[in-house]
Formats: sequence, C-alpha cells, structure tokens
Amino acid sequence: MLIKIKHIGILIGVIFSTLIVAQNAGNRIIPKSADTITNPFASDPSKAGEGARVYKFVCWTCHGDRGNGKGPQAEELENKPADFNETLVVGRTDGALFWWISHGGTDMQAFENSLTVEERWAIVAYIRRLQRK
Repeated sequence: MLIKIKHIGILIGVIFSTLIVAQNAGNRIIPKSADTITNPFASDPSKAGEGARVYKFVCWTCHGDRGNGKGPQAEELENKPADFNETLVVGRTDGALFWWISHGGTDMQAFENSLTVEERWAIVAYIRRLQRK
C-alpha cells in the first residue's frame, strides 16, 4: 500500500511539472546579464520623442497608446501584451527592457534585426515616459 501511494505521489509530481513546463513554453526569460546593459542615452530627453515615433510604428498595435497592453490587435494574441505600468515592467532595468525589445518573447517578435540599436533605446526612453504619466 505504501509503495502505491509513493508511486501516485511521483506521478502527480511528474504531471504537475509537465504542466508548468508546457505553460511556460515559448516564454523567454530575460537573463540577469541584461541588467548590466547600460543605456547610452539615459540622459538624452530627446530620445523619448524619437521613441514615440518608433513605438507608433512597431509597438502601438499591441501595447496601445498608454502602453497598457490594450492595442487594437491585443485581443487577437494568445498571450496578453505587457502593460508597461505593471510593477514587473516598472521594476525592470533599462538594459532588461532593451534586451526584451531586441529578443522578443511570447507573442512579441524580436526587433534586433529590424530596428537599430538607437531606435530600440529610444523605445525604452518612451516606455519610461509612459510610466511617468
């Protein structure tokens, strides 16, 4: 009897682990090393204006005007776009946001090959401006 209970416990553990892995499949975790990426434009207030223009072109449809994840195409996505005012996003370093924009995640495409380094940093500056509103 004790052996059967032990096997059931192991089986439940395997099933639970499989569900967790399946749920996180496709999610990309930002590496700790991204926190060390320094924003070369941190003291340049004009970057937020440039970022607003790029944001409207590549981010707005999913993240919306206010960066709340409620853009016009957000409902079509399997995973909800990030709300830039959520604690998790606000607490990220500029380097982590830059990494995420560059490499993408869940339903978000990577922009490393389609936007310049400066454009990606400009989006980070604009996200920070949205968070202050």
